[in-house]
Amino acid sequence: MANVNNDVRQDVELRARQVAQLYSQTPQLLSANVVLAALAAVVLGDASGGLSYAWFAAVVVVSLARTVLYLRFRQSQISDRDAAAWGWRFTVGSGIAGLTWGLGSVVLYQPDEIHLEVFVAYVVAGVAAGAVAGLSVWLPAFLVWVLVVSKLSFRPTREGRRECEAEDCGVVHRAGPMKP
Repeated sequence: MANVNNDVRQDVELRARQVAQLYSQTPQLLSANVVLAALAAVVLGDASGGLSYAWFAAVVVVSLARTVLYLRFRQSQISDRDAAAWGWRFTVGSGIAGLTWGLGSVVLYQPDEIHLEVFVAYVVAGVAAGAVAGLSVWLPAFLVWVLVVSKLSFRPTREGRRECEAEDCGVVHRAGPMKP
């Protein structure tokens, strides 16, 4: 019985360290989100008919809400037992951020402007790379973000283009809405 209790205690302590690591990276993640969204909004401003500015405002609102969560986490006396709840709160924020970025790839999509289409793909890919580094410590937050963004960002089959074939798409679909 002592081994079971020791294993449970170690799992709880590990979860607490993972969640602490997750929140410690929040300022950098949120800053990168806002900077990349601002860049995309400015570059795509005229071409999107102003939608990029509305999307940027949504990214800022989500980032501010996640900043409040981060500040509450830092100000709280978190016990190891409370860590999982804080991890799931972060996961919800991550999912909402992923939804914002995924919808951004749809809103910012410029099918007649290949250079802007490629730009959007690179911006979303850059944010995805940051998600790998910043969210992978807490697998639920990482998976929620990636699944939401990839589901919204993948376009070829929804627009009547050719189906994605295994040999040209691999395991993960494209990071952004690019034409085949």
